[in-house]
Amino acid sequence: MARKLSKLDGLDLGSFVLRARALSLFRDALRTARQAPVGARGELQREVRAAMEAGRGAQGKDATKFLISEGKKRLKELTDMLGLAVVGGSSSGSASSKQPGCGSQQA
Repeated sequence: MARKLSKLDGLDLGSFVLRARALSLFRDALRTARQAPVGARGELQREVRAAMEAGRGAQGKDATKFLISEGKKRLKELTDMLGLAVVGGSSSGSASSKQPGCGSQQA
């Protein structure tokens, strides 16, 4: 019986956790973008996705941690700019453009 290979095969625990954090940040950024005014939503969602893709090729755990950290800062800035209350502690980072740390899922 052949075992189906997964994208997660070969990830050590640290890489798995960083990937989960990056994906969580990505989801939080997309949720925040949906809270933006109608005219800006599409643009913000495209920027979030572009930033995630830009960071995808990050090499090493330190680079990934840095991108996640920067992403959290950017998401907090966006949340503050939109005047949204942050519920829970998971969202904070980047949703606007650049590298919201979202790209750290390569780990």
